[in-house]
Amino acid sequence: MGMKKVFLIGLVFIILLTLIVTNSSKKLKPSPKDAVSMFFFKQDTFNKLSTLVCSMGNEKQEFSTSANSFLYKTSEIEEDLRVKELDDILATLGALSIHYHESEAGECEIDVYIVSTGFAGSAQTQIFKYNQNIDYPFDEESFPDAYEILNKESIYRFDMALINNWHFSYKVS
Repeated sequence: MGMKKVFLIGLVFIILLTLIVTNSSKKLKPSPKDAVSMFFFKQDTFNKLSTLVCSMGNEKQEFSTSANSFLYKTSEIEEDLRVKELDDILATLGALSIHYHESEAGECEIDVYIVSTGFAGSAQTQIFKYNQNIDYPFDEESFPDAYEILNKESIYRFDMALINNWHFSYKVS
């Protein structure tokens, strides 16, 4: 086999591998509409979560990042610091992590990360937020389907009010 052939085969392999990786990183799992549907299906679990986490925020946790904030990633919390009830709730929701922080007014605020991915300049986050402001109000008229989101050139984001002080925050770039 000639050197040119080996080079071409290698080049084709690299191109195919790049296409596979970039296409798999662009899949919306779950789609924003599916995530919002899941919230309403599991709203009692979200309410249990806010009650539990807000009560945990009343005292500094061993894994706290400051006196009024903590990040709980089930994949990184040491076994002796785990909170079984919180682990169970996050597993039920399919959540990656939770971030508790206290607002300037002393109120409990929570971010529940469902999707947080990024690769080669593209990123996607899906976060359920509790007791926080809506920065990018949702407009149902302009809500694209998953295919349209993936083919946008710019950043697309929105915050959708749900119930009981929860909202869904979505960003893709």
